[in-house]
Amino acid sequence: MIDFKTIRAAVPTIQAAKDHGLDVGRHGMARCPFHDDHSPSLKLDDRFYCFGCGAAPVIFQRGIYDG
Repeated sequence: MIDFKTIRAAVPTIQAAKDHGLDVGRHGMARCPFHDDHSPSLKLDDRFYCFGCGAAPVIFQRGIYDG
């Protein structure tokens, strides 16, 4: 069984997003992969939040980060 709490503590959200191909800017902003985003609207810090579509997934519970 995968211990997601341990993974979440070891892998910062920004690093997980970069590992999956998101281009994260210096202020933690990226284009949201959940909708057709033309400018950065996804804020990445200790969590996700998209100001464009309202997406706020917990990446480990959704299975997006598997590595």
